[in-house]
Amino acid sequence: MSLVMQAVQQALVFKMLGDAVLMDRVDAVYDVVPQRSSLPYICIAGIEQEARDSVGQAAWEVRVELEVWTEAEGRKQAMAALERLQAVLHQASLSVTGYAVQEMRVMAARCDVAERQTRVVGTMELLLLVQQS
Repeated sequence: MSLVMQAVQQALVFKMLGDAVLMDRVDAVYDVVPQRSSLPYICIAGIEQEARDSVGQAAWEVRVELEVWTEAEGRKQAMAALERLQAVLHQASLSVTGYAVQEMRVMAARCDVAERQTRVVGTMELLLLVQQS
C-alpha cells in the first residue's frame, strides 16, 4: 500500500507556506508542534487515507484535519485564518509528486475555545480524491 497521505501532507504544507496572506495570519505550519511555539499557528492534527481503487487505477480518499491555534481572545484571528485556508484549499489544484489530485474540498470548519479558556482552536476538515499518475 502506498502512503499517499505522506505526499499529500508535504504538498499541503508547501501550498500553505507559499501563501503570503495566510502566512501573515499565522506564524508557522507544523506537523508536530514544538514546545513553547508562539501563537498563532496551523497544525496538521490528523490525516488518513482509504483505498478507492477502480479497475486498473489506484486511488485514495485522503482526509486531513487542520487546526489553527490562537490566544483565547483570538477567535476573530482564528476565523480569519480559517477563511484564508478555505480560499487557498477549497477546490484548488494541488501538485502531489507521483499522484493526480482529482478533487480537494473543505468539508467542515469550526472554532472552539480550548485549553481551559486560554486558547481558541479553529478546525478545518479537507477531503481529497487522489489517483496514482
